[in-house]
Amino acid sequence: MEIVFRLDSFFNDNSQLDFNEVVNTNQKAKQKYSYHYMNKEKELIFRYDNVQHHREIKTFPHHKHTENGIFESSEPNLENVLAEIEKIILND
Repeated sequence: MEIVFRLDSFFNDNSQLDFNEVVNTNQKAKQKYSYHYMNKEKELIFRYDNVQHHREIKTFPHHKHTENGIFESSEPNLENVLAEIEKIILND
């Protein structure tokens, strides 16, 4: 069975995280994920996902988008993503 989790979260600086995961309960694993973080103007700060593109990335299908390009990335979890957002917000 697949369960879809979707959440749009807003932070005190009006930045936003769109969180999506598809979890297979039989395998207890994420099938798909996307953690899309943007500023209050809806401009990309970063997005982690495992969409089946960017085959040139060593960590395919896992990768990270930023305004500076596409980068290798291990599969994050929500706790990792929230910690990264916290650092960004506190340093601004």
